[in-house]
Amino acid sequence: MPAPEGSISETDRQSPEDSPKSWSHFFHVVEALALILAIAAIYYEGLHANELLKEVGGLAANMSTQYVADFPNSLGPISEELNKVCGTIDAMVDVAGYGFYSEPGGFDKYYEAIAKSASKDLKQRLETPGCANSKTDLSKELKLGQPGELKHPTVRMIFFSPDDRILSVHQQLKDLGRRAGMHPDEVGVFKAFAEKNKSLINRSEADEMVKAMNTPAGYHAFRVLLQRQLCEIEKDLRSNEVEVRYAKDQFITRWWLIDRKRAVFSFDHKAITESTFKSSDYQMLKNFNSIFDSWWRDSVPYSVYWDLKKKDHGASIADMPSGEDQDDPVDDVKGGSQSCIDIIPDLISSAEKKGK
Repeated sequence: MPAPEGSISETDRQSPEDSPKSWSHFFHVVEALALILAIAAIYYEGLHANELLKEVGGLAANMSTQYVADFPNSLGPISEELNKVCGTIDAMVDVAGYGFYSEPGGFDKYYEAIAKSASKDLKQRLETPGCANSKTDLSKELKLGQPGELKHPTVRMIFFSPDDRILSVHQQLKDLGRRAGMHPDEVGVFKAFAEKNKSLINRSEADEMVKAMNTPAGYHAFRVLLQRQLCEIEKDLRSNEVEVRYAKDQFITRWWLIDRKRAVFSFDHKAITESTFKSSDYQMLKNFNSIFDSWWRDSVPYSVYWDLKKKDHGASIADMPSGEDQDDPVDDVKGGSQSCIDIIPDLISSAEKKGK
């Protein structure tokens, strides 16, 4: 999940000569690349340590890989990159509402960039100056000149499964569920959250929720509220022809791959703020695209997941069929999203009985 709410200063974007922070940004880049390449090494087991170190050094010195910003200031730059899409966006993000709670205004721009990308006229887009070179490169993915030629760019998104995201949110809120009520400073944070998210909680509801949070029922209601909002966002994405799948396992990075040529990616750690980078490095993109394709094949299509959950709320995603060689029909948007909204309270209740 995105980092907890709080004020984050604007990212320092000065030149190395002017900024005392530039060296820390440099080392952040090296650390990030070391992590990403290590992940790639796990998937491509033939990469030896000395080769890994050489690649880290080369990429750190390569201006095609750059630090962007810390979350949530990164939402704007991510949206800008998404708006440049020519034919494909492949994204792995923990939740559909990435940034919604921390920076609603930034999320609106991020969501709009994804939704608009999925509805652009593909032929017109590929004729624009910035996309002319992508027409040949993306011909296979977009079925250009073939039966079934696509009319719009393809947008594929992989999220944590609802069971995993329920657990993830609980890990951030579990102290509230274990004791009676909020501490005074937590009340302030919660009301600030409500102030930012007026479409989710109005002021009077926030006051009532603070009072109710010291009861299991109040805590349950808040969890349901948050999860149902994610159901709504997924529904809206699918209504814009975005393909959605759920991962069988949690992943530790977030990335947005654009036209299989550019990437924006971020990672976070419990001890540091989530940092975002972008790259057009050929080898990095080659690894990212391969890893995404593998996750996509192994993930469960949205409609398959909710059809099986509707039949058996206790069904485990680990036992569900993956999406390999399957299309996820987006014409039944209403049915799938309604299942999500209806079933979420039961999934949360089941998790609560297990102490999750």
